[in-house]
Amino acid sequence: MSDSYGANPNLTPYAAPNPGLGVSAEYPYGVPPASYPAPPAPLKLFLPTKLKDSMRFFQVPARRWWWGLIVLAVYVVCYLIVQVGAVFIIFTKDPTLIPIVANGGEIPATPSFFLINNIAIAMDIGVCTLLSWIFFRQGFGWLVSVTGRFRWKWLGIALGIFAAGYAVEMVVEILVFGAAEYGIVGLEMKPYTVFMIISVLVTTPLQCAGEEFQSRAFLPKLITAIIPFRVPGLVLSALIPSTVFMYLHDAQDPWLNLNYFCVALMMWWLAYRTGGIEASIALHFVNNFFSEWMLPFTDFSDMFDRSAGTGSPTVLIYLAVQLVLVLIVDWVARKKGLVRMSAPAAWTPAVVKPKKFVTIIEESVIDATKDDLPRIETTPRQAPEFLPVTSTGSSANSPYVPSRAVTPASDAARQEPRSPRRAWVDDQPSDEPEPAPPSEQAGPIP
Repeated sequence: MSDSYGANPNLTPYAAPNPGLGVSAEYPYGVPPASYPAPPAPLKLFLPTKLKDSMRFFQVPARRWWWGLIVLAVYVVCYLIVQVGAVFIIFTKDPTLIPIVANGGEIPATPSFFLINNIAIAMDIGVCTLLSWIFFRQGFGWLVSVTGRFRWKWLGIALGIFAAGYAVEMVVEILVFGAAEYGIVGLEMKPYTVFMIISVLVTTPLQCAGEEFQSRAFLPKLITAIIPFRVPGLVLSALIPSTVFMYLHDAQDPWLNLNYFCVALMMWWLAYRTGGIEASIALHFVNNFFSEWMLPFTDFSDMFDRSAGTGSPTVLIYLAVQLVLVLIVDWVARKKGLVRMSAPAAWTPAVVKPKKFVTIIEESVIDATKDDLPRIETTPRQAPEFLPVTSTGSSANSPYVPSRAVTPASDAARQEPRSPRRAWVDDQPSDEPEPAPPSEQAGPIP
């Protein structure tokens, strides 16, 4: 360089080599360290890194299968504590019920019993949410749906469809069987009418939500966490909670048990197909409300009488009506493009809607058939791995350079040809330039 510009007095000259660092002709500025820091450990991810439906959201990298057994045992203990506490309160408030139970009789339903029972069941909302957060770091929103929030608009749509269907069914039943058979004859004001109206309107929605949190959100997720195989896990997540739901209603009549089991399966189907429990809560509330709206105006002491002979084959008619309404709601969910699968902890967060999938940013939408969905791959979001340099001129003892972590499945997928119909999450174009190989980067590798 020419000296015509002169020396810059503001620049500090390079310091002389430090002899204490082991200066030599090969390493004029000191010998490199003998070892390099270990690569950072992968992050503990408590949300799915691959596309999962709402029933498999506890299948996360941070938890092994046996965690589900631990959480299940803790939940059973919590559930029993709540139920024992509710029974203690009921007997304390009305000691006359103790000899009835001691003699094997059926506890008559009273307004206070109705209220305490609903509150005890509603406490499942808090218990399930708390355990989900403590053990899986997934709070209220992730327990409800795969979007991480309660979809109130979708709840309102499902409530409207189910309420309209049940209203039509009630009118038809009254016209066919008569008002007396339906039970609307002889309704009158009772001393507990106002109390029961408030109890039904306030606690019944919470009671229905509590059962849905238990049987369509928390327990199915635990079962699929214990059994990580997709088809067996989903089948058992439907059958086991539905059986528990049936037995918790303590019916001795086979027709009533059939009704409880089939309704539970329908509500599981809604939760699975819509990506959350909002629609199943809507069905549960509408069903209970149309069964309870006459309680404030009549004697309901035999409300919990579910002994043999109280049911009949007419439950098949109600099940058929409910099945039609469930299929309508499922169809509406698909038409609205409701999110039913997501991978919130993936490198490229993605969600699946009917017949398509989009990224969270929703900048691009790619059509996908049902056969495409199992092939969608995502790269886990984790700390960068340190991969050996394999470029020309490097040896086996070459230092490590940071590189974005890539799963073998997605790495192989990038090398195979695919048709335009094939949808891949990690196939999106990137605006970032590809990094140059280490051998082409400016400056020597230290």
